[in-house]
Amino acid sequence: GKGKAKREERKEASVASDADAEGWRTSEAMTEVCKGTAVRLSDLDAKATQLMDALHEAGKSEAACKHLSKMLEGVSRDKVVNWSAYLFTLLRGFDKEVYEAMKDQRGRPRPRRKDEKTAVVVASMTALKADAPEFVPGQAWVGGQAKAAAPKAEGVVFKVECSTASGESVGIIGSSAELGSWEDSAAVAMTLGSDSVWSSSPLKVAEGVEYKFVVLGSNKAVARREEANRKLAGAEPPVAKFGVA
Repeated sequence: GKGKAKREERKEASVASDADAEGWRTSEAMTEVCKGTAVRLSDLDAKATQLMDALHEAGKSEAACKHLSKMLEGVSRDKVVNWSAYLFTLLRGFDKEVYEAMKDQRGRPRPRRKDEKTAVVVASMTALKADAPEFVPGQAWVGGQAKAAAPKAEGVVFKVECSTASGESVGIIGSSAELGSWEDSAAVAMTLGSDSVWSSSPLKVAEGVEYKFVVLGSNKAVARREEANRKLAGAEPPVAKFGVA
């Protein structure tokens, strides 16, 4: 009868909703991220998963996956201290409007209908556009809008001469998402070469980005850092000195 038909309709709608929510996790784009980079699906913690859900609802999850693939090209697992924090930082920088909309709704237990969620994203986008754009260090300011300089295609290798104690290592943080957006937990690890010189992997950052070197303890937490920020200028930065004469 009609009651049975309605129950079947609700069941089908529920299945469709669940499939839609799982879409980005099983998508070809996400599969390519895991196959082509050092990322594991388990690296996406609760915050990153929530942000990917929001991007999926906004129809941007595929573009977000392609962004991750591009930004993580050539980055090995040992180059990132905290993969969960690093991925969240990259996703947050990919679409700040969706991130802000998600942040406004975070912690609310009642699930919203898809049309409600879309309305939240649209409303947040409108509100943000009405405000003055946020200045971000390392980005050019053109016509009242923050515009990032084009990253170097081959990537920039940062080098620093730094003496460390047993168990310590050196990392780099900075103003761009690729450098962790100044978050200690997203510091990019560097590799020790000869003569106490540490090098980063090639990082796709734009000229003008600000950064500083940090020393990481055996627990990978920041033990000490440079006081002043450095600023990338020119094709390749010279070998810096941190804590040495």
